[in-house]
Amino acid sequence: MDKTKDVLRLIEVAFPLQQASLASVHEKNVRHGHISTLHIWPARRPLAACRAALLATLLPDPGDPEKRQALLDEIGGKVVAKEVKTTDEDGTVISEEKETLAGGVLAWGQENDPSMDSFRTRVRELYGDHAPKVLDPFAGGGAIPLEAMRLGCDVTAADLNPVAWFILKCTLDYPQQFAGKKWPLPDFVKDWPDFIEDYLAGKIKKRKGNKKHHFSQPSQPLLSPSAPLHIAEEAPASVFLHDADLAWHVRAWGCWVLERAKADLAARYPVINGEPTVAYLWARTARDKAEPFGCHRRYSMNPSCFFSGPSESCRL
Repeated sequence: MDKTKDVLRLIEVAFPLQQASLASVHEKNVRHGHISTLHIWPARRPLAACRAALLATLLPDPGDPEKRQALLDEIGGKVVAKEVKTTDEDGTVISEEKETLAGGVLAWGQENDPSMDSFRTRVRELYGDHAPKVLDPFAGGGAIPLEAMRLGCDVTAADLNPVAWFILKCTLDYPQQFAGKKWPLPDFVKDWPDFIEDYLAGKIKKRKGNKKHHFSQPSQPLLSPSAPLHIAEEAPASVFLHDADLAWHVRAWGCWVLERAKADLAARYPVINGEPTVAYLWARTARDKAEPFGCHRRYSMNPSCFFSGPSESCRL
């Protein structure tokens, strides 16, 4: 039996606003593993705020102030002060107190916390031992449907924008379809020793200076077949590769696309005086009416010709 009909929801009475705000601010600094790194999407919603809003919407209000506060603390945790020390440019150690969360399920990394299992069970029991249905008709980057799926809901996400649709497929659909599955890597990765070295090491290695080679550069060091992690320029780039999961296939094909895109766009991004062209600036232009008809000289309509501050003296 559905116990949620005509029941006041927690979000109608209270919400862990401060906790959700603190967790959302911290989440902005997360890069590895966050869905925001999959593709740029404007106005992404913080996962912590979405999780808090969904829990407060799915769960009923206890009706008692003490029980209500206990539920809010279970969702958001308690706000505590933590001493943080930093060193400025002069070497001076600065100590300050910053608010952080203790407990709760909103902070980054709490996705697999046992408390989440407790919330999933509680939500399912409240909805007659069935997964509640959640619809997001303007899903965008997929934060709300992702958090709803984490809570065990039956989710429908939609968006008219084709880019958003593809982001949703990659965020919500493909990871479930291909979780735990592995396939042979494409043969072309054997020409990229840096990629093979990372794959055999099981992580992406950060390379700086001369050690940072683009996979399409012939100067890239080759991998020795006898010692997979030993760099030897005279050795051929051929090693035995095991089957790889979806993440490594995405990296491989992403490099494949990048390699071809770089080749196709090389003429439009030339290296001038040793400096690579990195971007174009778009500006609306107009033709000078005083010049003869057919003259192709056009002038920028930008209010200023400066691209940077006066000290850098960069202008058009």
